[in-house]
Amino acid sequence: MTKKVTRRRVKSPIVRGASIVLGVVVLAISILMLTKSVNEVILTVKLNKQLSSVKSELDGVKEKNKNLTSEKAKLEDPVYFENYARGTYLLSMSEEQVFILPKGE
Repeated sequence: MTKKVTRRRVKSPIVRGASIVLGVVVLAISILMLTKSVNEVILTVKLNKQLSSVKSELDGVKEKNKNLTSEKAKLEDPVYFENYARGTYLLSMSEEQVFILPKGE
């Protein structure tokens, strides 16, 4: 019966220390990259929310601009302007009387 002799490979302290340092560096870089990725995802979500908010605001401004452009075109029409002034501000032409009648119930 012969005994098998197995040799165990012994690492030198320098190699062992270098392995530990390399592992720590790789771990630190991985954590840093993961942190940056998470921050980018959070920033992307915030920017998408802001973009949708600004788009809805833009739609509102476009609608308001459309209404104001229409109102401007109407006010440039002399007949509309005269009727608007008479109806809204109760203006009258010279030697003209304006009567306000009570509303019937």
